Amino acid sequence: MLVKVWRLVRMSSILVAVLIAGPARGQSSPLPPDARLDLVRGPLVTSSRIMGLGGAFVGVGEGIDGIYRNPAALANRGDGATSWLDADVTFDWLFVSSHEIDWDGDGRPLSEALELQAVNFGLVLQLGPLGLGVLTTLYGWSGDGLSVAHVDVLVGAGWALSEGELIIGAGAAVAALEVAATPETSTSFAGVGGDFGVLWRPRDHDWRLGMRLRTGTSLADEARVVQAAHVPWQLAIGGSTFHAADPARRYNPRLRAPSTAPADRRYLLVSSELVLTGATDGQSLEALVGDGLGADDDGRPRASGRRVSLALHLGAEGEVLHDRVKARVGTYLEPVRVAGRHDIRPHLTGGLELHLFELVFDWKATFAFDIAPGWDNVTVGVGFWK
Repeated sequence: MLVKVWRLVRMSSILVAVLIAGPARGQSSPLPPDARLDLVRGPLVTSSRIMGLGGAFVGVGEGIDGIYRNPAALANRGDGATSWLDADVTFDWLFVSSHEIDWDGDGRPLSEALELQAVNFGLVLQLGPLGLGVLTTLYGWSGDGLSVAHVDVLVGAGWALSEGELIIGAGAAVAALEVAATPETSTSFAGVGGDFGVLWRPRDHDWRLGMRLRTGTSLADEARVVQAAHVPWQLAIGGSTFHAADPARRYNPRLRAPSTAPADRRYLLVSSELVLTGATDGQSLEALVGDGLGADDDGRPRASGRRVSLALHLGAEGEVLHDRVKARVGTYLEPVRVAGRHDIRPHLTGGLELHLFELVFDWKATFAFDIAPGWDNVTVGVGFWK
C-alpha cells in the first residue's frame, strides 16, 4: 500500500510541474518518433456515485461529482443548500482487484509486472448563482522500469439562471501526460481544451435534461514540437427522472429556497446518457504501456479511435434506508476503439453510500464497483452526506 501511495505522489508531483511549467525540454523520449496516442478513458475512472450509476450523470448534474460529466453541475445546489455560500469536496481512490487488466478492451491484458492506479479529487465553491471549482483525475501504470501517467484537470465556472431552471457551465480542460522508461529517457506533454455544459431543471417537474461538449485537446512536447497525444472531442446528452416517497419533495425546487426536511427521505432516481466520442488517428495508451503488446502480429502499432464511437449509460439510485443508506446499480456499453475490434464491452456497476456521523460536517463513506470482461475494480471514498 505504501508503495502505491508513493507512486501516486510521484506521478502527481511530476504532472503538476508539467501543468505549471509546461512540457519538458531537452529530454530523450521513450516514445516512437511518430507516436500519436488516443487518450480515451473507456472504463469509468470517477467518483463512487457516478460509477455506481454506470456513468449516466449528464442529466443529473449535481455537486463536485457531476463536473466530470457536466460542468453545469458547478452551479447546481442539492437539498438543504440554502445559504449564499456552499462548498463540496471529493476524494476517491480506485483499487484494481486484478493485475491482468484490459484497459482498452482489445482482449490483450497487460502483464502482472504493471500496476494501474487512479485517484479523483476536487473542490467546488458556490456563491449565490455562481459556482467555481476544480476536479482532477489522475491515472497511470508503473512497474518493470516504466511509468506512464495521464492527468485530466477541469477548472471551471457555472451560473444558475432563473433560480436554477437553466444552468450553464464552462471550463478549461487541461490534460498532461508523462512517460518515463528510465530517469534519462522521459518526456511530458500538455494541452488545453474547452468543456461546456447545460442543465435544464424545469420547475414543478421531476425530470431533467443535460448536455455536455468537450472540445478535442492536442498534447504537445515542446522539445520535439509535435502533437504526440490527443484527447478526442465528446458530446453527451442525457436525462433523469426522480420519484420521491414524500409527495411534497420536488426534484427541481428553486435553488437555495427554504425547505423542510422530508418526513421520508426515500426516493428512486433513474438516469440515462448517450456519449459520442470523436475519431483520432492514433493508438491506445495501453498499447504503449504494454510495449510488446503494443503492436499487431506484423509489428505495426495497434491503431485506436479511427472512427466516431457511441456509448450508452444507464443507472438507478435510491435511498433505501431513511437517512442511513443509499444504493446504486447501473450498466454501460463501452465501445472498443482499437482497430480490428468491433464489439461492445458491457459493464455492470453498483455501490453503496453510508451515513457515518456529524463532526463539524456530516460525513459519509462511499463504495462502488465496476465489472466487465477484462476489467474489475472498486473505489472507496469519503464525503459530505446530503
